[in-house]
Amino acid sequence: MTVEERIFNYRLSRMRRISENGFGILVSRWRIFCTPMLLEPGKVKHIVLAALTLHNLLRSDTPSTLLDSEDTGTGDVTPGTWRTLTPVWEDFNPQCSNNYGIRAKLIRNEFKEYFNNEGVVPWQWRQCGIV
Repeated sequence: MTVEERIFNYRLSRMRRISENGFGILVSRWRIFCTPMLLEPGKVKHIVLAALTLHNLLRSDTPSTLLDSEDTGTGDVTPGTWRTLTPVWEDFNPQCSNNYGIRAKLIRNEFKEYFNNEGVVPWQWRQCGIV
């Protein structure tokens, strides 16, 4: 892999961790997220947005240990306690192949360019073992 690809993969994994952190918190607060929702995607979107809104209203009572925390100087992450829960997606079976199309590749390259230029964070090279 090129240096640019390694940095992009690192940054992509950080974004994934943040998303998992958010959904882990939702799962720990509301049982509706503990099982698959057999609803139309539009309805699921409304449920998720409502839960996020409620979370923001109730956030003052969220224990700080529940969330992943990150040292902004080094980029080191301390996992939150929500990670001890059994993930809902553990039994997820993908319904398609892992191959992606030309459009997805173009989008991925746009993000790669951004993270390696104007979207740089100070520690990304160190975290990728480059510096």
